[in-house]
Amino acid sequence: MSFSYKLNETAVDRPSSRNLFICHTMHAIIELFLSTFLIAYVYNLSTSVFDYILKVGTLQLSVYTTFLLTNVFFSYLTDKSNRIWLYRLSLSFKLVMLILLIFLGEKLASLLVLYGFLTGLSESCYYASYNVLKQEMVSRKSISSFSVFYQVTARMVNIIFPMIFGCLLDIQTFAQVSIYVLVITLFAFILSFWVKAKKPEGSDFKLREYLRKISNQSEPAKKIKFLYICYFIYGFTTVVDSLTSICIMLNFGSTFSLGYLTSIIAVFVIIEILLIKRFTKEGKRSWLYLTLSTLPIIASMVFVFNQSITTIIIYNFAKNATGIIIATIYDVYRNSNLKEAGLYSEISEHHAIVEIVLCLSRIFSYSLMVLIGLYANPTIFNTLFIIFSCSFSLLLILLMVYEKRFFTKTSEEKSMEIIRKCLKNP
Repeated sequence: MSFSYKLNETAVDRPSSRNLFICHTMHAIIELFLSTFLIAYVYNLSTSVFDYILKVGTLQLSVYTTFLLTNVFFSYLTDKSNRIWLYRLSLSFKLVMLILLIFLGEKLASLLVLYGFLTGLSESCYYASYNVLKQEMVSRKSISSFSVFYQVTARMVNIIFPMIFGCLLDIQTFAQVSIYVLVITLFAFILSFWVKAKKPEGSDFKLREYLRKISNQSEPAKKIKFLYICYFIYGFTTVVDSLTSICIMLNFGSTFSLGYLTSIIAVFVIIEILLIKRFTKEGKRSWLYLTLSTLPIIASMVFVFNQSITTIIIYNFAKNATGIIIATIYDVYRNSNLKEAGLYSEISEHHAIVEIVLCLSRIFSYSLMVLIGLYANPTIFNTLFIIFSCSFSLLLILLMVYEKRFFTKTSEEKSMEIIRKCLKNP
């Protein structure tokens, strides 16, 4: 292991973790440009709505297929080497992609499978190293604050940069704006040299052995396995973001308007996650999860049966109000449970399983999106839009079950805990 960790220690994040945080925030800016606005750019190359859906589905399917095929390999390299070098390699992939955008411009947007392969390769390398670095540098007790702070920062990025990119793309070429993002990527690459890490002594990547270790019925193992099921459902939320972006482009028809809407929503979700962090606790949020779980279902049905700018805005608010909670809380449990289970040395294996599960559901959902584009049937599109939107509701219900099961103690358990304390300190 690169860093020692004690369960009873409230560790202060190292300077390296702060630098990693800044690098990851820059990565969010890069991804915002490479994903959301590239998809918006593909819209200009499409001949019809369903041709657009087909192109986006093909792009994302190639991304996550590549991600799935290379994830275990990069996880193995992460475990067997100094993590930070692989992290820098992933940023180098980003630099290559941006250089291709600058020189190929519109041609690259038409080579969707190639672009998807490059994206999947860079993302697989990035998250294999980043997830391990983060878990090594942030203590179990401070991971909650770290995740909330990042979500707030990411939403701040979504307030400022969509409008900046949207405005620039309306007055400049995609290649010109790519140069600005290239500079941000260079800054992230240089800053990564101030993130200190090392190869753990005697580390060995053994995926089967890790699966055997969590096959028991201990509570920590049950927590981990429960989360893997949740992350399979979580993967379906990615296609919802793509479908929603398509709906926004069709109703607004402008990248600037797309950025403007995203910025307004981001302000509200920042306030929401800060309030939840301040005033709620694990095991006592069932009322919140139940209430919010109805929003994506109702909002998606309202939009499908009455498609307009107003209803897509309402749906976006509902999706983001639930999505921010899901992203933050699941990230906390993803990182804290492994340390609690005493499987800290299996960080690479753990995150490899999570990414595999996510990729499987994303590949399935984007395969359906490709079929939507091929069949060009509005009824199928609307039906799947509602079904996939319900994944947000299901995830909130699963969060409620998870916290009630693992954080709410029964009266018998409380009594036994009191007895144990009395016996220990008579």
